Amino acid sequence: MSPDMIALSSLPLPLLTLDEDACVLACNVLAEEAIGCSCRRLNGRHVGEIFTPAGEVDRLLARLSGDGVCSHDLRLRDSNLPVSLHLGQDARGMTAVFVPEAHRIEIEQHSRRQEMAEAVARIALEMAHEVKNPLAAL
Repeated sequence: MSPDMIALSSLPLPLLTLDEDACVLACNVLAEEAIGCSCRRLNGRHVGEIFTPAGEVDRLLARLSGDGVCSHDLRLRDSNLPVSLHLGQDARGMTAVFVPEAHRIEIEQHSRRQEMAEAVARIALEMAHEVKNPLAAL
């Protein structure tokens, strides 16, 4: 395994490296688990065979050639699991990172909990300030 792939395999998200024709060259373990297929079986498959709808995948690839980075909400073809696919170009081809819906929901819930905790802390500080002011006058 190349040093680049070792570094990419440590990412906490499913990742595919693609050639210039959008066919799989390599993937990390999380991608294998999410797709339900080994890297050896994924090797050479077009990204349109992994994600659906195929027309959206083709539009995403067309946009990628112009912008260099793009993303879109799709589904895994075999499991119908909703994912957010993010594509980027590099010198050797493309890199595809996809976030399964379950991860996205967890991230959103964590963000909401953090916002709620900050709001409660602000309210507690304001209440402490209000209680302190009358006591200072006494």
